[in-house]
Order: sequence, then structure tokens, then C-alpha cells
Amino acid sequence: MLGKNVLAVTGAIFLASVCAAPASAGPIVETYTFTGTCTDCSGTVTGILTLDSSYVLGNSIAPDFLSFFYEGSNMIPGGFTIGNLDSGLFVTGSLPSTLPGPASSDITIENLNWIFSANTDGSWSVAPGGLLSADFGTNGVFSTPEPSTAVLIGFGLAGVGVLRRRVRRA
Repeated sequence: MLGKNVLAVTGAIFLASVCAAPASAGPIVETYTFTGTCTDCSGTVTGILTLDSSYVLGNSIAPDFLSFFYEGSNMIPGGFTIGNLDSGLFVTGSLPSTLPGPASSDITIENLNWIFSANTDGSWSVAPGGLLSADFGTNGVFSTPEPSTAVLIGFGLAGVGVLRRRVRRA
């Protein structure tokens, strides 16, 4: 009896979380994390590349580009964001078909204020307005996105079902 109650409550929570999302919540996105070792500043920098969920690894990122956020440098306090509606937007390159790893081609994301470049050898750079480099470094790697909450809840429901079977057998 306890198993049925747990399953019913878990199922209700799952349905409520899926159905509660507003219809205008916006596009479903995938986020890829960039990390790199800074050689002209201290520590590690990070970037968050946000693409439309229709993006396929190995393809050009340009059609699915939504935004790129960069932070972690003491040379660029607060970081910066490049969005898909920015003036002077230029996006090129692709992510490798297996992650984590460096870009499968050189990736460049820029607007009128910032240029971010990641290269196949793991080197990377950031420049304000395309002039002088603000940051550069090595070991630049993009990693795979985190699984969505719905998938995690689905695995949880499957676990509850397995637990329920074991309780019945006992």
C-alpha cells in the first residue's frame, strides 16, 4: 500500500511540474560549459554557450546560437554576455561530436563589443571590440549539457517502480 501512495504522489508531482510550465516559457535550450586556464590572468575562466535544443553536435552553432556568457577573469570584472539579437553579431564554428573536448573547428562569437575565440588546440582568447586581447589561455574545453529536470524525474519514477516491485516480492 505504501508503494502505491509513493508512486501516486511522485507521479502527481511530475505531472504538476510538467503541466505548470507556462506556454510562453520560451524556447527549450541546451547549455554547454566552456572552461579554460587563463595564462595572462589568474585561475580558470568559464563561459556558458546557450543553443537552441535542436542543435546537433558537430554542426555549425550559428543557426542555433542564443547567447554566450563569459566570466572569471579579474581583467573583465562581472564578465559579459553576447546575445543573438546583438548588433554586429558574428558566429562561426561547431562543437565536437563527442564532449568534453575542444572545438571541432575554430569557434568565434562576437558582437560590436566583444570577441570570444576557441581553437581546436584548446587555446582561446577574449578581446574587447576586436582590438587587443583582454584574456587568453590554454586548455579550453566545452562540456556536455546537464540533463534536463524531466529526465531526472523520469529516472526517479522508474526507481520508485523498481522499489515497488521489490516490496511486492518480499
